[in-house]
Amino acid sequence: MNERKDKNIQTKPTPRNKRSAGFITRHKLLWVFVSVVASAGVLVLLTSMKKAGTNNSDENLDTFTVRRDDLTITVTESGSV
Repeated sequence: MNERKDKNIQTKPTPRNKRSAGFITRHKLLWVFVSVVASAGVLVLLTSMKKAGTNNSDENLDTFTVRRDDLTITVTESGSV
């Protein structure tokens, strides 16, 4: 008689599984948010790099003439080993 009662017992799904079925979980929502923010950051970085590259034209560069001479180096540290 106990065996027959055990067969008729149905397990109920937990409320957590029932609630999350069909919905976006918080974990997935967090990953979507992180992905969107990272993509926006990469887009801003690439856009700023493109703008910085267009400002380097030959008209904006200053040049000067160099000369060959001795290089004087002065050491201003003291101490003992």
